[in-house]
Amino acid sequence: MFFVFRYGVASLSDLWFYVPRVLYPAKPFEYGLSLIYQILFPGMTELGHTPGILPWSLAYLDFGVLGVFVCGVFSGFLKRLSYDFFLRVRIPFFLLCW
Repeated sequence: MFFVFRYGVASLSDLWFYVPRVLYPAKPFEYGLSLIYQILFPGMTELGHTPGILPWSLAYLDFGVLGVFVCGVFSGFLKRLSYDFFLRVRIPFFLLCW
């Protein structure tokens, strides 16, 4: 099986999530993370069959192994940042929005 990297287009197409199909009927069935189904199982998304995939699969589809590494470092940095904030303030971050 051969596919080419999308270089960020797959992540950018994740914005289709916010467009209701009622307002734009030509909205694609495969966008964002589900673009992987278009490569692995063509036509199955329209039928409603979408098997589970790993969270880092979109980073791999866009940039390969380097994308998975950078995505992991970035998400780890955000988790560390939020934990350090919690240790400093002692209030969970989501409660500050109230």
